[in-house]
Amino acid sequence: RWIVLRVQRTFNLVGMACWEAGLVLADYLLAHPQLVRDKVCVELGSGIGLTGVVLQRLCPSLCVLTDLYESVRANLAHNIALNGHEPVRVDALEDPEHWSTASPYPGDLARPRNESPVFVAPLDFFDEHVAPFACDVVLAADVLYAPELVEGFVECVERLLRVS
Repeated sequence: RWIVLRVQRTFNLVGMACWEAGLVLADYLLAHPQLVRDKVCVELGSGIGLTGVVLQRLCPSLCVLTDLYESVRANLAHNIALNGHEPVRVDALEDPEHWSTASPYPGDLARPRNESPVFVAPLDFFDEHVAPFACDVVLAADVLYAPELVEGFVECVERLLRVS
């Protein structure tokens, strides 16, 4: 199946382009779907969503795609929708504090077979108040493009894995 993505060349907004490491990570996931199937997966710095689209197709129990910038998250949600899935925008929920308990399926509708809930959420590596979230798999590709990001990234991953 084809994957359709909207990319934009925007000065100093790296999350709007397709980067080589994202292609490699997506290819790796396709070759090893058992790593994410039926798992709670969080991708840090999801950008345009290539890895997220591939991830969603591999049936994790939950798929959380994150990025810092609102414009990148809007494009990410657009790209997820372009590929046939309706993401839940965490920052648009009435109760964003408890987003992980929200259902992307309205009313009493059950989750469609072979479709994983996809959440698009804001995430700042340096925010020490990131809500604890138990996950099985943390993914990231091409997110450490500047040395000053390393410490915040490592601490963010530690916070996520500490809960798990």
